[in-house]
Amino acid sequence: LEVGNLVFAGYNASNFCINSLWGGQPLANLEQDTRAYYQNLVALNQMAAANYCLVHWQCILSLRDVAASASLSGHTYLSEAELLPNILAANDMLTLYFFYLYKLKLAFLFEELNAASHYAVECRKYLVNGAGFICESAFYLYDSLVALSQLSHLVDDSSLLWERGVENQTKLQQYCANYAPMNYQHKVDLGSAEQCRVLGQKLEAMDLYDRAIKGAQANSYMNEAALAYELAAKFYLAEGKDLIARAYLQEARYHYQLWGANAKVNHLEQRYPQLLTAIQATTPEIAPAIAVTTREAGVSLDIAT
Repeated sequence: LEVGNLVFAGYNASNFCINSLWGGQPLANLEQDTRAYYQNLVALNQMAAANYCLVHWQCILSLRDVAASASLSGHTYLSEAELLPNILAANDMLTLYFFYLYKLKLAFLFEELNAASHYAVECRKYLVNGAGFICESAFYLYDSLVALSQLSHLVDDSSLLWERGVENQTKLQQYCANYAPMNYQHKVDLGSAEQCRVLGQKLEAMDLYDRAIKGAQANSYMNEAALAYELAAKFYLAEGKDLIARAYLQEARYHYQLWGANAKVNHLEQRYPQLLTAIQATTPEIAPAIAVTTREAGVSLDIAT
């Protein structure tokens, strides 16, 4: 801004937003920053970078807004009818990549797997445009998770879904984790845990879920620690180990709360009331002196504070 290079000012603002979002920064503060960058870039007539920020911003709103994310097919953010015509008219392939990647992420998080599969196909069309961004690795992770979520066990290792997972895992390991394990190894471990689940390698899956959680926490990826806890909980639930599943799901909710993904917290509570309602029922009875040091009391506290 000081030297008048508004184009690169816009690129820097957009990169700040996307790196912060995928890096697991608290959504409450990031929503304010991203909105401010978007509004300022519009005022500077830097519409390409403003559109990048707009898509990042709307993803954040979808994660935070319970009402808007209650049904992904009808939510008010990241609207295909409103945004896609403008993006296509501008022939902006990078924004298309961001757009479909966020649709893929949201559809998977809110367990709309048919929609997630569709968005994975669309996002792959524009993958080359996202090369070099942090969200390239995000596609490898979420595309794998969507593909593997559709496999309860491996019938044939030539399955297209299985092959997608293997290809993504290879790229994530070779292109990312080998160079920066602090940012990517936990993603590889999470994908590997899901592969082991499909293969029926239960002990290996248990170990890899925990490694993914530990790696994400150690490097402040609160968002992906929450996701790893959630997928581990689903694994244990499918194995009939409800008590263990409850513990992992409670941790997932806690980490989503810390991240600020209120809509996802609401989704978990509605999706798994038998595992999460007990905490809600007992929270008001906890003494204040204990509540500030008790993780499960988070629902009654201002997490940001």
